Amino acid sequence: MGNFTPNTDETVRPIGGADLAIDPLLHPDFYDGIIFKRVIAYVIDVVAISIILGIVFVGLGILGLVTFGVTWGIMGIVLFLIPFACHTILIGGSQSATFGMRFMELEVRRWIGGQPDYVQAAVQTILFYGSIALTAWFILLVALFGSTGRCLHDYFSGIVVVNKLDALG
Repeated sequence: MGNFTPNTDETVRPIGGADLAIDPLLHPDFYDGIIFKRVIAYVIDVVAISIILGIVFVGLGILGLVTFGVTWGIMGIVLFLIPFACHTILIGGSQSATFGMRFMELEVRRWIGGQPDYVQAAVQTILFYGSIALTAWFILLVALFGSTGRCLHDYFSGIVVVNKLDALG
């Protein structure tokens, strides 16, 4: 059985595998309604980021008028980086959740346990936006057929989105 070893209480524990604290077989309540919650959280994030992008766009537009168009050259880069920065900073931060995830009481965890750091959050964000661009939302099909609601970018980045552990009691 190579990957498994019994521990002292005679249960099977994976070596180098998933953290048992978020194991879907031991704690299915961490994954109750997760796909629906993730979709709603994403819609909330789209609205929040759109508001931020709108404010920055107007600000850069006004600044561009004042500087006779000098700042308009960076507008595309800045508007591209804002969603990436928001997701990376929020997921890698202390609450491990975007604005929408916080509202829906979700959090991101490393599959091997603990909270993701900024590097893992950046990898997850790149894979998220890249997979959306390449698959046009077919990434959700992977989530529909799994017990944990993990999307393709979650598997590749080693993370899992769960119901907030504090909220479950």
